[in-house]
Amino acid sequence: MKKSYYEKNKEVRLAYQNDYYGRNKLERLRKLELQAFLEPEEFEESRKKLARYNADYYRKNRERIRQQRKNLVESRKRQ
Repeated sequence: MKKSYYEKNKEVRLAYQNDYYGRNKLERLRKLELQAFLEPEEFEESRKKLARYNADYYRKNRERIRQQRKNLVESRKRQ
């Protein structure tokens, strides 16, 4: 039952997510600019921490991520 609910509402959820991130993108960027200007050491440290996290995550999930990308490319070709 849950799966069919998510399948039915996939387009609505994606539209909401795109709208939400579009509306908040400038606000998030502005906050990062202010942090970089007011607290450069903290900003740099948080940036490095995020980069390490992303690298570790990709390393641990490389095969799954590559398969998802491959599936996405194939589904776009079919459309």
